[in-house]
Amino acid sequence: MSEHKSCFKSPDLLMTIKISMFGILAILAIILFVVKINRQYDLNKNTDIFVYIEGGSFVQQDTDAVSGKVYAGFDHTISSFSIAKYETTYQLWHDVYRWARKNGYFFSNPGKEGAWGKPGHLAVRYLGEPVTSVSFYDVVVWCNAYSQMKKLVPVYNNENGNTIRDSRDSNMDELAKMVVNMSANGFRLPTEGEHRFAATCRGKFGNPVVNQNMSYSPKSVALTDANELGLCGMAGNVWEWCWDWDGSLPENAQLDYHGPDTGTGKIIAGGRAFYSGMLFAGNRVGIMPDYYNSYIGFRLVKNLTDRDLK
Repeated sequence: MSEHKSCFKSPDLLMTIKISMFGILAILAIILFVVKINRQYDLNKNTDIFVYIEGGSFVQQDTDAVSGKVYAGFDHTISSFSIAKYETTYQLWHDVYRWARKNGYFFSNPGKEGAWGKPGHLAVRYLGEPVTSVSFYDVVVWCNAYSQMKKLVPVYNNENGNTIRDSRDSNMDELAKMVVNMSANGFRLPTEGEHRFAATCRGKFGNPVVNQNMSYSPKSVALTDANELGLCGMAGNVWEWCWDWDGSLPENAQLDYHGPDTGTGKIIAGGRAFYSGMLFAGNRVGIMPDYYNSYIGFRLVKNLTDRDLK
């Protein structure tokens, strides 16, 4: 009698089938996990949240970014404003950026996700990392686009009162003569004074050292530590663009000081990941407004009242 062997009993074939089934199940599990995280992030980690900051007075001081040495400052009275709870995420940036490109806005840089994202690519939505690699000029044009998108009055205009829509080098003449309308209800950058006032909890803590776990790149904005005002990542994740030109601080008391009238560099504040010496809330550095890198982002401000937030 001839011996008959069933192919279905082949150990190698059975092993191949098991491995294939395991691979399919693993892929399905990853897809379900990403969808779940994506939904959780979209529903529970809305990064377009503003915190009302009641105005007040504090001493704004200059601080060495490395040593933390504090120099003489001035008495600064800040009017009430609202500031974003989180640094602007690449997800939000990219959503507005795509809308802006379809509505007559132009940018020098498309931005990227955190330190390692690819410029202009779609956001990995569940990461929630801050946008980086955007210049000061890119940011103010984006703020105008976001304001228009939300049917608000844009803040940054040219000398003729028209909304600035182009951050490219070819539009540098208009950008250099930018006029800011601080009474508009649109989105804008904080002044250095507003940023410091919020970072130090309305001046309560002076110039606190931020204790964070060292990381070599920016992390999700929702995973950064919050201060007593509920603001996350005010120091130590990415540098944040401010409105003010760099320069020596004034000696006399000021109301809503906006920095010098002219300068060569715009203030970035708050420090960044990786460098432990740059985790002071009072850090201030002047950077050319057309400069960008993987550790500079921004945070939004609006001229809101507490009634507007109810």
